[in-house]
Amino acid sequence: KKIDFLLDACLLIKTKLPEFEMIFIGTGPQTNLVEKFCNTNPWAVYVGEITGVNRVKYFSVSKIQLMPGAVGLGVLDSIVLKVPLITTYISTHGPEFNYLENGINGMVTKYSIKEYSEEVVSIFTNHQKYEHLIKGCEIAAAKYTIENMALIFVNGILAALSIEPDASRENIS
Repeated sequence: KKIDFLLDACLLIKTKLPEFEMIFIGTGPQTNLVEKFCNTNPWAVYVGEITGVNRVKYFSVSKIQLMPGAVGLGVLDSIVLKVPLITTYISTHGPEFNYLENGINGMVTKYSIKEYSEEVVSIFTNHQKYEHLIKGCEIAAAKYTIENMALIFVNGILAALSIEPDASRENIS
């Protein structure tokens, strides 16, 4: 998840935005680094592993989601909960990374702590940019519903089997 990168970026963001606060959610082999960071930086809090609907309360007090490492299903949380995700161009993203539209519903920067932190500061300080990302999340959330994803899946199977999709099904593309 690029924890070292994230911690360094948080420190840079904090120097530019004294009001910046960070909530770390999750667990993994580098949990000790996050705990140590939070113990020495009172503006950062580690809440541990939070799953399912219990994550909503943390997203509700967050403006953006920082995930410089591999993006997976978390991008859907970001979109649905209107908390734009900021990540980097790396080769280990999951297929869900394709739901993130750079500059539309989230941001993708070079793999550079400096550029990443500058982008985060830019989003926090440019209200129009932030609102544009929120609007992009709303549009994407309407597009990536369970129903639409199931329809895409069914149409994909039919296409693989060379069967024409039923004309009565809506095409959401």
